[in-house]
Amino acid sequence: MDEKNTKVTSNRSIKLVVIVALLIALIILIPIGYALFSDHKNDSTSAKIGKIEVILQEDWPDYGDLYEEDVYDEFGIKKYTKDIWGHSTGDLPAYVRVRCIPVVEYYDEAEDKWITAPVSQENIVISVNSEDESGENVWVNDGEYWYYTKIVPAGADTEKMSFNWQVVELPTGLSGKDIRTDVRVMLEYAQTTHDMWKDIFQIENLPDGVEAAEE
Repeated sequence: MDEKNTKVTSNRSIKLVVIVALLIALIILIPIGYALFSDHKNDSTSAKIGKIEVILQEDWPDYGDLYEEDVYDEFGIKKYTKDIWGHSTGDLPAYVRVRCIPVVEYYDEAEDKWITAPVSQENIVISVNSEDESGENVWVNDGEYWYYTKIVPAGADTEKMSFNWQVVELPTGLSGKDIRTDVRVMLEYAQTTHDMWKDIFQIENLPDGVEAAEE
C-alpha cells in the first residue's frame, strides 16, 4: 500500500514538474513569438508606407510685343505653344508618361460657352521638343504616350517637354466664329518596383530608353 502511494506521489511530482516546465517555456517563448510577429508586421507595414504622386505642370507663353502675324494663323487662331512637366509630391520614386489630345473649341454666343468642335486630330499639327538642355531625348514616344526616360525621385521634377500646334483645316461651319485650341495633356504615374507599372500602365514592357528600376 505504501509502495502504491509512493508511485502515485512520484507520478504527481513528475506531472507537476512537466507542467511547471511547460509554463516556463511558454513564458519564455510568448515574448519571442510576439517580437517575431511584430517585426514581420512592421516590415510588412513599412513596405506599404509612402505615397506615389506626380502632378502635371504647364507653362503657357507670354506673347508680349510679338507682331500679330506671329501670334495668329490664317484662321485667326492663336498659334499656341506650352511647356509641360511632372512634379512629384510623393515620397516614393515613380515612372511618368503623358498622353496628348489636341482639341479645337468655338464660342457659342447663344449658349454663352465654349464647345468642342468636330475637328479631326489629323488636321491639328503638333510638334514636340523632347530634348533637355544637353540635347538628349528625355521623353520617348510609344503609341499614344510619351514616356519620361528617367525614374522620377520623390519630390523631384521631370524635364520639360515643349508643344507647338496649329490647325491646318477647319470645317466650313466654323467660319467667322471665335476659335481656340489646346493640347490637353493627361499625366499618369506608376510605382517603379515589383512590376506594378505593368498593371497601372497596362503594358508588358517599358519602351526602349526608359530607365530600369532596381528591385
